[in-house]
Amino acid sequence: MADNQTNKDYLHPQYRKDRELLNTILAGEPEPLSMAELARLRIRYDGFQGARDIQRDLDKALEQW
Repeated sequence: MADNQTNKDYLHPQYRKDRELLNTILAGEPEPLSMAELARLRIRYDGFQGARDIQRDLDKALEQW
């Protein structure tokens, strides 16, 4: 029998704060601080099972820049 936990998406403890920050980044221009924050978020969510909307928007920001 398959373990249901392996398919579960988790909510990151910093999700709300990171979501707000990412929304601000997406609305603005690529500035050095925004780029650093984007890199930090990319590292935080790399391999994280969940917050797929944040991961998708991180990819979107990189493509736009």
